[in-house]
Amino acid sequence: MIDGGANKSFILREVVELLDLKVVDKEELVIYTFGSEAAEKRTYDIVEGKEDEVNCKDIFANHLMVENEEFNFDRVRNLWSLETIGINPDNEVPLSDKQILKSFEQNMVYTNKRYETRLLWKEDSRELKSNCEIAKRLKKNEELHLKYDEIIKEHLRDGIIERVNLDLDQNINSGYFLPHHAVVCEQKDSTKVRIVFDASSKGKGALSLNDCLESGPSLNPDLLKIILRFKLHKIAFCADIQRAFLEIEIVEEDRQFLKFLWIKKGGPNLDLSTHNVEAFRYTRVTFGVKCSPFLLAAVIRLHVEKYINKYKRACEMLNELYVDDLINSSSDTTEALQLSEERVHILGEAGMNLRRWATNSTTLHET
Repeated sequence: MIDGGANKSFILREVVELLDLKVVDKEELVIYTFGSEAAEKRTYDIVEGKEDEVNCKDIFANHLMVENEEFNFDRVRNLWSLETIGINPDNEVPLSDKQILKSFEQNMVYTNKRYETRLLWKEDSRELKSNCEIAKRLKKNEELHLKYDEIIKEHLRDGIIERVNLDLDQNINSGYFLPHHAVVCEQKDSTKVRIVFDASSKGKGALSLNDCLESGPSLNPDLLKIILRFKLHKIAFCADIQRAFLEIEIVEEDRQFLKFLWIKKGGPNLDLSTHNVEAFRYTRVTFGVKCSPFLLAAVIRLHVEKYINKYKRACEMLNELYVDDLINSSSDTTEALQLSEERVHILGEAGMNLRRWATNSTTLHET
């Protein structure tokens, strides 16, 4: 109702009457509201609040007390800081984040229109246990089994996963097995069933995969800025990258930590001594692993830098991707079409498919 950061604060007349506020003056203002085509000139009453004490039955307040000296209060303060919406300059990148970025660039390889990278291992991480016993607790759902199985076969066909020989003890007792389950979303137009992995799973006294990984610095752009740019021009458009995480390869030595078990058709028996269970491992960045969001954002930024001189405007828009979603606008259809073609080309050189375009422009929609 009252905005202390604004030049003027407004309240409804019924509130003035309810609080019995006194009109002390009048002022003529020219108001230009969002969505209006012309400014409106009106005279407004200036009211003054009472200084009398007001009796309130209930008062609610939030109070934070820091008792642990190791508690990072700055992170809590950022929850309400104006820096989070881009009004103040961004904080400097911490030294640890700079080291992660440098290590990432050194480990990045680009071959055959695809990037390959390592997981972001902590320097002091202890040896992982395989987590196989927990990963064996698969829940068999006959209704989901066929859809689940189709996804696994598709990933196997496309080289996203590869088989692991469970007959070898070293494959059972080494690396890390990811528990997983299905998430069903019937409302989605694309993938209605997704496989979700739990890289935070661990046994008693053990470490999880995520415990041993750095998350990496957040490279996502300011969400408020994205929304404002989306509303800036008359032609709006959006798209997303098809299975973006799965288009980035993981180096051979790290794939053993991305293993998972799957039930073969024929029953829910999860005894590894039988042949009813098979194992796979991911060759690509896996959703649910702590560093995956950073790896995706960092790969895209590194890739886009190569085209900044030739496709400056298109690259600026790609640097504003929110995870794998593109949301932006343009001033005319010719520019929008050209930028779309350039963005598709740039991401295509990284093996990524920008698809599911939507726009408010009839001309663009029919192109």
